Amino acid sequence: MNELERLAALQGLDSLRLETGVYQQDALRLYEKFGFRRTPPFGEYTDDPLSLCYEKQITKEMPS
Repeated sequence: MNELERLAALQGLDSLRLETGVYQQDALRLYEKFGFRRTPPFGEYTDDPLSLCYEKQITKEMPS
């Protein structure tokens, strides 16, 4: 997850968003451990009662 965040920052992104199912308890714990927070559903998941959406704001990496 840290590498994904680092690569996203290098690409100029300021957030990561993901979706998982309500029954994926291990995934939910993992995402929350890495700082993802629940967000309103997006895209094709808007009307899906079995989907949970998450987002994490990321910081831009300073050039080395």
